Amino acid sequence: MKYLIISDIHGSCECMKKMIDNINYEKPNNIIVLGDIFSYGYSSDSALIDILNKMKDKLIVIRGNCDKKINDVLCDFKFYDNLMIEYNNKKIFLTHGHIYNMDSLPDINFDIMLHGHFHMHYIKKYDNKIFASPGSISIPRNNSENSYMVIENNKIILKNLDRNIILEEEI
Repeated sequence: MKYLIISDIHGSCECMKKMIDNINYEKPNNIIVLGDIFSYGYSSDSALIDILNKMKDKLIVIRGNCDKKINDVLCDFKFYDNLMIEYNNKKIFLTHGHIYNMDSLPDINFDIMLHGHFHMHYIKKYDNKIFASPGSISIPRNNSENSYMVIENNKIILKNLDRNIILEEEI
């Protein structure tokens, strides 16, 4: 099983088109979007929505603070507020990051937390858990690069949009 993880697209069709090349290269089983597909509020960017709708069978989408419920009518995929998935007997908690993150933990058991929201990429181990953020594919902050993550072969791998490895961690 291979997951590709992105976050914080914020309506950038240009960045998503570049990600399509990476998705075609990586060939993931599933694509996890950790929220903020849209800009702030309602969006009708039909080109971006068309790109995502074409991948609907592979998408696992977490609702971000900018993804309003009105956008649901345009999308052929489901939004989750949070979601727990399993990978090689590890519980992975998926969230956007505006409510739950490394500084604000949910009252549930997990091994790995993946979130976006802050537009900064990282992989950190703390208290026998892994916390990771793919950063933003469109608007990185604090000198981060536009980036995404891959989970495969018991590793979390953080890459820039040119597919160069930034960080890597065993899970």
